[in-house]
This record gives sequence, C-alpha cells and structure tokens, in this order.
Amino acid sequence: MPISAAALEKRIRHVLEDPRGFVEAEQFAGPDRRRAKKAEIGGPERREHEPKIITPPPPKE
Repeated sequence: MPISAAALEKRIRHVLEDPRGFVEAEQFAGPDRRRAKKAEIGGPERREHEPKIITPPPPKE
C-alpha cells in the first residue's frame, strides 16, 4: 500500500514523541497495545497477576 512522505513523517513523529510503554507479564513481554487510557471497566479483574508496565524514558533533545 503506497504511503505519502507527509503521512510517514507524521507517523514517525508520533512514535518518537509519544512512545508506548512495555509490558512484562508471565506469558507476554512487548509493547503495551493500549494507547488510550479508558475508564475503569466494571466487573471482576480477570488477570491472575498484575503486569509490570515499563515506561519509556522521555525523548532526548
């Protein structure tokens, strides 16, 4: 799929300026898929163990 230079630049800037945290859990390690912070969801917690969220350092200037 073709992409314009402007769209590519916009995406790269977004990734650099707002990086995702990483999750370390018992059976998964990788980028946090959740970008938006949603309101609390009702109901019981389904995770057996709380994942460790690793926040990336701020970008260097």
